[in-house]
Amino acid sequence: MAYFHHDIDFGQTVTRITKVECTTECIANYPSGEPGHLGVRYMRIYLWYSGQWNLVYEPINIPDWFAPYAKITHSLEGNWFNVSKIRLTRYTGESVYPPHMDGDVEYRTFELKAWGNNYVDIGLRYSKGGATYRIGAEAVDSSHKLRIYKGATVYGLPLIPISDPVATPIRINDGISVKALVKLT
Repeated sequence: MAYFHHDIDFGQTVTRITKVECTTECIANYPSGEPGHLGVRYMRIYLWYSGQWNLVYEPINIPDWFAPYAKITHSLEGNWFNVSKIRLTRYTGESVYPPHMDGDVEYRTFELKAWGNNYVDIGLRYSKGGATYRIGAEAVDSSHKLRIYKGATVYGLPLIPISDPVATPIRINDGISVKALVKLT
């Protein structure tokens, strides 16, 4: 099985990636016009963190189609920290069925996306158990109920669920539920 990969460098380290997604199109090209066997399971998504490529998504148990065309979006939510690159690896071959048919399957990747938060260190700290920790801030937008000025710049302090892996022990009631500030890792 042959493969290729495509790397995208974010240009900076993103504090936290919470979702990766890839939209793929498969087109069967057969001279006879018969439907082909379209396999979309030959794809993997990696993220670069901790000094190495880490496999974060490999589709399993995805049905194949006997059709001339298929478009599918693969996505996975999670928490990956201090990420600077994303890689899509596409495997080709073993995707034409039945083997005696002449033709090929063309794969196209429309979009490769990563969502996340790029928290910044503006100097806010808290102490617990003799250790000092940094609190993350973001560029302010209308979703930030808690804001802080540093010089002439306004930052938003995101309020996250207390169960979040980067939640600080600092609790704030936002009028709906109890939330926490973000601890920078």
